[in-house]
Parts: sequence; C-alpha cells; structure tokens
Amino acid sequence: MFRIRRIFDDTLPDNRRALADVTALLRTRFAAVADKVEAELPTRLRDPLRHGFRSIVFVAEKRTTVEGFAILLHAPDHGFAYLDFISASVQTSGRGIGAALYERVRDEARRLDCFGLFFECLPDEPAQLADASVLEDNRRRLRFYERWNARPLEMPSYQTPLPDGTALDLPFLVYDDLDRGAELARKRAVLVARTICERRYASICPPEYVEKVVRGIKADPVPRRPPHYKSATPRVASTALPEDAQVALFVNEKHDIHHVR
Repeated sequence: MFRIRRIFDDTLPDNRRALADVTALLRTRFAAVADKVEAELPTRLRDPLRHGFRSIVFVAEKRTTVEGFAILLHAPDHGFAYLDFISASVQTSGRGIGAALYERVRDEARRLDCFGLFFECLPDEPAQLADASVLEDNRRRLRFYERWNARPLEMPSYQTPLPDGTALDLPFLVYDDLDRGAELARKRAVLVARTICERRYASICPPEYVEKVVRGIKADPVPRRPPHYKSATPRVASTALPEDAQVALFVNEKHDIHHVR
C-alpha cells in the first residue's frame, strides 16, 4: 500500500528526504531538466508566486520511499492549473500509482475551483516525431489520460517551432475539463497559452513568438480532438475529500466542561 501526501515546504527532515527522492526520480525520467527543478523547487514552495505559479507537490510514498510524484502549477490569477510533471518509478509501473496521483491532482484542481487542468504530451503521430522509438510510449501516455476525457486541443499554433528550433517533437496541449463537460472558450485558450509561454517558458519564448502562438488560436470554442483510443472501464468522478486534505477530529465522550470564572 502507498499513501499520497502534499509537500508544503522543505523545512521538516521528512519533506527534505521526499524532495530528494523526487529529484532522483526526475533524473531517471526527465534527466534534461532535473538540475533546474532541483535548484528551483525549494524556492517555489517557500515563495509560491515568485515564478508566476503556485507550486504544489504531491508524493506517493510506501513507508518512507517515494514511488511517484506530481508537480502541479496553479495560476490563481487566471483560474487554471498546469500539470508540470507526473511520474512513478520504473519498479512500480502498472501498479496504479500514476492513476492515483492524477486523481489527486484533479481533486486539487477542482478544490481550487479551476476551470481546467492543462499539460503537455508529445505527439502520438509518427510524422511529428524525430525518433519513432518513442511512439508507443507517447500513445500509451495519451491513452492513459483519455480515460479522464483529457485530450489534445486542436490548436496547431501551440506547436509553433521556437526560433531556430526543430519542427519535430512539439507537444500537444491537453485539456481536462475536470468532469465539468465544458468546452474551452477561445478567450480562455488564449489566456492559458499566453500564461504558459510567458511564465513556464519565459527563458525561451520571446514576446513575438508568444504573440504568434496566441494569434493563431482562431476557433471558439477550441475543440479537443476526437477520442483516439478505446476507453477503459468508465470512471466515476471522485467526491471524497482526499486523505491528505482531511483534518483529524478527536472526541472524548467522558470529558466534562469546566468553566473558570
């Protein structure tokens, strides 16, 4: 069994250990960005809005070992959430940790009254990939999220190549409506795309690139592509309060109230 808990800061030894485990998992799954995340994450937790997003970290633990994690970025001024990273260790793949973490992330986004949860996924179309060997992994990932009706937005301008960048391996922007059944209005799509470019990718997205991306968003509402994969067992939306958000209440039935004058 494992439990999911939120890491609020790096003050307590248990939290520092958990964050170190998160970094170790990042190195196995996202090696190219592990050093940057390791350097920034403690500051993000202590000063949530320093980078324009409020960073929320969840870990899935078995005893004292982190077996999976998720890093959620909340834009409180714009009312949406962006899933930056989610991963389970290679040894625990297929045991439901990824699904449990994603459910917890969705619960948090709903609790924050977000109109949507967004994240990036690499394409599942061979013509858009530089290395065909990752195709099955990409398909598996998009199939996984489609269980929650989270599907790529049909928004080609979001895949605009960066200046001097390649036209391959450009991610889809995936939209999860959090069971609200709401399509994404163009106004909100522009807001989300601009915010992600200007805050999450501030170091690589010049202003003229950002304008090109948002000007290319024409449809209203912006549709999601049709389902590509056979749906798994239908899900039932979670209504229970997550365990790490609950407050323990202790009652002593034999307690007498003493009034002191």
